[in-house]
Amino acid sequence: MAQPVSAAVVRCGHCKKLESIYQAAATKIKPELPNVRFTKVDTTDDACAETKAKYGITGFPMVFLFRGGEKLYKIMEEVSDRNVERISHLVHFEASQPPPPPPGAPIFMKFDLEGSSKLMEHKIKSQIAFFYAASNPSSTAWISAFEEVATEYAGKIIALYVDIDDPKNRPVLGRFNVNAGTVPCMRVAQIYEAGGGMEIFMPDPKANQAYQDRKVKSKEAMSAFTSDHLAKGDPLKGGRITIPYLRSEPRPMKSHPAVHDLVGTTYDDFIGVKGRACLSFFYMPTCPHCAELEPHWESVATQLKELNKNRPEGAEEVVMVRMNTVRNDVAHFQIFTGSYPTIYWIQADDKEKVVLVNHEPLFSLDEEGMWTHLSRSVEWLSKIPSVQAKVKTEDGEDKEDL
Repeated sequence: MAQPVSAAVVRCGHCKKLESIYQAAATKIKPELPNVRFTKVDTTDDACAETKAKYGITGFPMVFLFRGGEKLYKIMEEVSDRNVERISHLVHFEASQPPPPPPGAPIFMKFDLEGSSKLMEHKIKSQIAFFYAASNPSSTAWISAFEEVATEYAGKIIALYVDIDDPKNRPVLGRFNVNAGTVPCMRVAQIYEAGGGMEIFMPDPKANQAYQDRKVKSKEAMSAFTSDHLAKGDPLKGGRITIPYLRSEPRPMKSHPAVHDLVGTTYDDFIGVKGRACLSFFYMPTCPHCAELEPHWESVATQLKELNKNRPEGAEEVVMVRMNTVRNDVAHFQIFTGSYPTIYWIQADDKEKVVLVNHEPLFSLDEEGMWTHLSRSVEWLSKIPSVQAKVKTEDGEDKEDL
């Protein structure tokens, strides 16, 4: 049975606002689904550190659905979803679903947008999608061939078939670069290891011509595409023949003189410059915590811009970067942006060794948290008294308060 679990912070205003709604939903659902349990965890408690890391708690509140002890997916990421009716609908929907297949069994299923969130948390991270038009008389034979592929790669992939004629599927077509002129076609949703985000892959035009868009119609072609994506190990670490589909806005949504606002086509080139260290803020426009972070981010960026002018000769430049990853994708194979806000540190001299700053012990989504990270990561900043006055000590106190 599905079990909602809320990760909260006692001092968080959004958590407090959600708490009464969460309790009301629990009260409503209890007589309807008596086996469902609603639980709440304060992840600021030191005893919860391991749990926080295990489930990727990077912002608050975060609410997950569990079934049989396994995390299924996040719910209520959008503020508009935080109401009793929506919670009740999601819990009842999950309770009505059949149990998952046993480990190692083929997973072959018709795509359902409403239930797609659980795919983000599935243990199988390579999810191969076959897009087709049900109006095409050959579609039944194509789907049958794809089912054979699901059996061939059982335990390695989730095989999803997606009808573009179904109006309910239209919201996902753009995300996969699919339209009426590309089907039948194959795509991959490669889920991040910690869940919560994905990268889309498609056929490399220079690779096997049998599985290119509009040509992939046989079991052999579908199997070849799957094999090429899984080639050489982890698809997110370059072990693949398929290519990523990266979305990019033509220009950034936001602009600030001290913040480098980037889009999908400019991000990797910008952070890849040697001698430039970047603190990167990935946001969702409707995320309330991202909105709260914005003025702090811009304030630190403004101060940092001035400090950079007088940095020691040969020292790395330190910049603040921002990008909307709802509309832009990151190609870097170690940057995953499934929750918001997400903060990454990219070093000046090692672009592959990135750090998810959200999980650092002294980091917080305010100016003190950012200065603390910068001071601990950049030697020349650590020697500036005005910077040191803003950082936290090991016990979490601000030096200004001591």
